[in-house]
Amino acid sequence: MEHFRGGIVDVDLSRLDDEAEHVDVVLPRRVLRAIDSYAERQGETRNGFLAHAALDQMRRETEGRAQTPSEALIREGREIGHRVI
Repeated sequence: MEHFRGGIVDVDLSRLDDEAEHVDVVLPRRVLRAIDSYAERQGETRNGFLAHAALDQMRRETEGRAQTPSEALIREGREIGHRVI
């Protein structure tokens, strides 16, 4: 049996833009202290931790539902540790 090894995937490249953008978030001091403490123990920055936490939450909420081809490509690339371009 032959395996299919080619194809075309329509990917909206704007969804893969990793350029940093400044945002303002207002949180209680106690929450920021807890985030900073946790992030430091994990060897992460506050920004890195918040970004990973948000992406993980969105991934958990979309598990089990149908994904667009670009969402599937992004998820597959992230899960195997590659940057999808």
